[in-house]
Parts: sequence; C-alpha cells; structure tokens
Amino acid sequence: MQSTSPYVLNIVEEINRIRLNCRLVLKHIPTSCNPADLASRRVAAKVVLKSNLWLHGSAWLINISAYPDQSRFPTEWEMIACPIRLLPPQTERFFHFPSLDKAVRSYAALLHLTRWWAEHKFPHLVHRFPRRPLTAIIRVSQGASYPQILRQLQGKTALLTPDERAFIGQRNPYIDNNGVLRGRSRLSDEPPEFGYMDPILLESHCALWRLIVEHWHEVLLHCNTSTLLVHLRKEFWVPRMRQQVKKILRLCIHFKRVQGQPYPTPPLAPVHPNRLNAEVPFRVIGLNYTGSFKIHRSHVDMVYVLLFICAATRVVALETTNSLTVVELVQGIRRFAD
Repeated sequence: MQSTSPYVLNIVEEINRIRLNCRLVLKHIPTSCNPADLASRRVAAKVVLKSNLWLHGSAWLINISAYPDQSRFPTEWEMIACPIRLLPPQTERFFHFPSLDKAVRSYAALLHLTRWWAEHKFPHLVHRFPRRPLTAIIRVSQGASYPQILRQLQGKTALLTPDERAFIGQRNPYIDNNGVLRGRSRLSDEPPEFGYMDPILLESHCALWRLIVEHWHEVLLHCNTSTLLVHLRKEFWVPRMRQQVKKILRLCIHFKRVQGQPYPTPPLAPVHPNRLNAEVPFRVIGLNYTGSFKIHRSHVDMVYVLLFICAATRVVALETTNSLTVVELVQGIRRFAD
C-alpha cells in the first residue's frame, strides 16, 4: 500500500468534514475532461492551441447531463442550496474584517454573485438564498456558535450538552422567518413601533460580536458603556454582555481620549529646610517686583515696589524703585540690608 503524506491526510480530512457539514457532494473530473491537465503536463503548444477542451472547456459545464458516468462516485448533482454553507460552521475566517461595513459589503458582493449563478444553473433554488447580507452573516455566526441547538430546533437529531439544555430553558430560543436564532423576551408582544423585538442570540467570543460593538460604538460617537448597552440590548443578547463590551472598549483609542480620566496631580515635594528655620527672619528671602504705580507729586511719577519675602516667617518688606534697571535693584537691596 502506498504511503500518504500528513499534508494529504489533513486535506482529505478537511474535505470530508466540509462534506458532512455542508451536504456537499464531490465528483471526480477525469483527465480527458479537465483542461487544467493540459497545462500541468508536457503537452506541445500547438496541441494546446488546437485543443477544443482548452479553448471552450468541457461540455458538461453547459449541460450537466453530459457529465462522465462514474461508478465509485455519486451520480446525483447536489449543490449547496444556500451560500451560507460555503463556510464550515467551525470557522469564522470570513469575519476577519476591520469593520462591520466592510464585512457586509463583501458578503453582499458574494450573495449577488451566487444569486446570479443560481438563476442560470439552479432556478428552483434561488428562493433559498438570503437577500440581506447582514442576516446571512448572522446565520453563519450562529451556525458556528449553536450548531446542535439549531439542529434541535429544526427537528433533527442533536446531542445537547447540559449547558445547551440549560440555555434552551432560559432563553427559549426559536428560528424566525429569516432563519435567525432569537430568544423570546417579555417584550415579544409589544408593537413594532416601540423598537423592541426578541433579541438575536450571539456568542461573546465570536468575531461578529466584536464588529457589531465597534460599529455601534463608532456610530454613537464613542459613548460610554451604559449608553452603548442600551442600544445593543434592543437587538442582540450575548452572555456577560457588559463585561464583553468593556473588554472591547478598552482597545479603543478614541474612547480612552474622550472618557479617560485626567492626569493626576503630581505629589508635592518636601519642604526645604530653609523654610523651617525661623530663628532669624529674612535669612532666606524671596525677591520679586510688582507695579507699576502712579504717584501724584508735582507731576505724575511711575514707581515700582520691590518685595522681600521671608521664606520661614512669610514676613514681607517693601522698597520703592523708580525703574526696573539693575542700578535701582541694587540700591533697593542695599536699603533693605541697611
């Protein structure tokens, strides 16, 4: 028996897992019907240019009934009825986008392409394609987070854990007309104009929840946690929602700038010993000017006051000067020293 490398074994295991989860049927394309084999094998250029297979492709691309008969592979042609199943439920690689808007636009382009393809190939399956990209993204995330609960609600056989059974008992979930998993609330009977409805159930660790929180946080101009929770709880329910929202907002630089606390006042330095020795006044002084002041004599003069402040006793001595020159300053100090 020929040995198989670990890489091939892993790829085969991944393909089998996708087949089981997505109801995908794989078929083998023989070399005689595969134009890619012409490029990967040693075929002359003249043969490739004259090859009808290389120029126009296989006949079964237009007419599926012309597909080569195979005995060891399934003969029925079963394609994925919904583009949501293009992604394995165990992964959320599709949600690795910087923002929710970009993820919605990308999925909208994918839906547009798949609907166009289905209208030409499988018209009877077009009605099963979702029209709203955000709804489709939510269904993908819920399929990854609650696979067994969805199977249970769809009437299929499911192996529920004790936590999942407790979750069903607490949230009383159901699947709405759009295929979205929701939990019944006490406001289920309220009129739609009040803006309340049964919340959409999501997991706190899924990437979609992070995109939703970041989107609404930006729309609400980087509001605080309580304001953001009021808007999120109208439409979504997530376990430990407040803790998860705080965890996401800690990474927002704009939120730190808007809601952050100011820098604390630095601690005061210890008092200098010169300010504690009050035995002799004016041993250590502080010197400063104030003014100018107008003095009315025979004519109006402008004078300045020279302040001498004792560092220990805080006693103030005053000396007047006629200007701010160095000569007047030295004379004022001499008068004070005398």
